[in-house]
Amino acid sequence: MPDVEAITVESVVENSSLSDISVFELSARRGKVTPDSEEGESVEPSYGMQIDYRDADNGFRVRLVTRFDTDLGVIVSDVGAEYTLEGIGARSIPRHVLLDFVNNVAIMALVPYVRQSIADITLRVFGSALLMPMIRRGEIEFSVDETE
Repeated sequence: MPDVEAITVESVVENSSLSDISVFELSARRGKVTPDSEEGESVEPSYGMQIDYRDADNGFRVRLVTRFDTDLGVIVSDVGAEYTLEGIGARSIPRHVLLDFVNNVAIMALVPYVRQSIADITLRVFGSALLMPMIRRGEIEFSVDETE
């Protein structure tokens, strides 16, 4: 195991592999929830993030929760990326390094799945797909205070 001070985001990337993408929640509910919004007004999503460690300490999961409150209803997507580690214990990764990995690697892996799940569920429930705009690295970013 490397020394904790020697663990960098680069070493986490080198010693990790994406082993699974899972959907934990995908829902859309019709019903006006924002009575003051203008029809056709741009809707900004809210994001939440959670990190779960494996009991064996050989990996972790990053979950990205995306929620839209629109004039048509509520849309929620909770998608997770499972990472397996080799040579590094997940709990030995300093929190700031893990957040750097989440913000610059994991989020970028999850965004296409979030985009597809939201487009699919909104097409089925509302009759037309809600297409998320391009999200560039750094546009969604979490800090220590925002993680569970």
